[in-house]
Amino acid sequence: MGKRGKFISVPQHDGSRFVCAAWATHHRIEKEIADHVFLGTEGSDEKGDVVALSRYDWDADVLSEPKTDFPLEDGTPLRIAVHPGGDGAIISFAESCSLFEWEEWDDDDIRSSKGRFELELKLIPAIRQLGGLENVGPQNCLTFSCDGSFLATGGEDGHVRVFEWPTMDIVLDIPNAHKFVKDMDISLDSAFLSTTSDNSPCRIWDISAGSGLLMTLPYEEGENFGFCRFSRDGMKPFLFISVTTKEQDGLVSVWDLATWRRLGAKKFLDEPITSMAISHHGKRLAIGSQTGDISIIEVKKMEVHQRIRFAHLQSINYLEFSPNDKAILSLATDCSSRVSAVDLSHEWKEWQLYLVLALMVLVSMFLFYLLYEFGDSFWQFPMGKDQPHRPPREALGYDDLVDYKTDL
Repeated sequence: MGKRGKFISVPQHDGSRFVCAAWATHHRIEKEIADHVFLGTEGSDEKGDVVALSRYDWDADVLSEPKTDFPLEDGTPLRIAVHPGGDGAIISFAESCSLFEWEEWDDDDIRSSKGRFELELKLIPAIRQLGGLENVGPQNCLTFSCDGSFLATGGEDGHVRVFEWPTMDIVLDIPNAHKFVKDMDISLDSAFLSTTSDNSPCRIWDISAGSGLLMTLPYEEGENFGFCRFSRDGMKPFLFISVTTKEQDGLVSVWDLATWRRLGAKKFLDEPITSMAISHHGKRLAIGSQTGDISIIEVKKMEVHQRIRFAHLQSINYLEFSPNDKAILSLATDCSSRVSAVDLSHEWKEWQLYLVLALMVLVSMFLFYLLYEFGDSFWQFPMGKDQPHRPPREALGYDDLVDYKTDL
């Protein structure tokens, strides 16, 4: 194990190296307790290329050594994209991309440990082939839309493709979109795709209309766009892009999707940003550095919420929040992998919100009681002959009224 038992260092005892990683999701596992992590491994003389399955202990804050390996026949895995709805995982290899699915199991395969049920997940090659991703070369980027209805890929040759899922019908097919694709992301409503490359502007592609290039975001001389993420909170939509200039490193610029104008930029690091991720609820943005630090930014204030120093010993090249947004997975250029807990000490918990509401109701009832007992309440006005300042009979003109009973 690595430093303080927080991450898995490499090479392993068998000489293998971790080259890609992703959180594993399954429809039978609640997001709140999802703890499986895929680790794509470059093999050695003793061991071939595999996808290893590790587990993160939420209580101990430790990522365990991989206990389950799934052999790969297509070579070293380059990228892993896990479907958010649990339809399996797509793995990019040097020549093609392949789909892997979860092996079905019975309830007997579920075992209880420490009072909770655990599943031993098993990954197997899918029978279905990804026709649109055969013989396409290495893909630098693989990403699903938030609802899992689209799959986007960005190749080392700069080719951008967007498919409908699970039909794999082609939506966008853009050769030479960039010299090579460095990063990409799909907006929350699955309407837009953003792509970046070194020494190249960020380009926005229209997925909803399937019309191709929507616009190229303007950039100033000397600027270099790096990584991009769309906002996820469902409020006003933004696009976050890491920026490096001739004078400054570690900038994050914010773009308004309504006007596609830059709202501003803020410096978070004194060195280039090497990776970026956004939480599923959209409250936090994470960036990695060349020196192995992770900075978690509170999106609402655009301030650093938590800084994990020396998370790795070398540059961080991959970040991903856990399905419940309580931890973050990271991978470094030294092929070490780690899961770090997100600081939630300043975040309101559900029971705290209910407690505040209950206290507000009790205070309101107490104030109403005080007003009822000691205030001039409408219900405490004297009634009948006890009413104060009752006007005399003569003022009402009773003496002038005819006494019909007497006349009769």
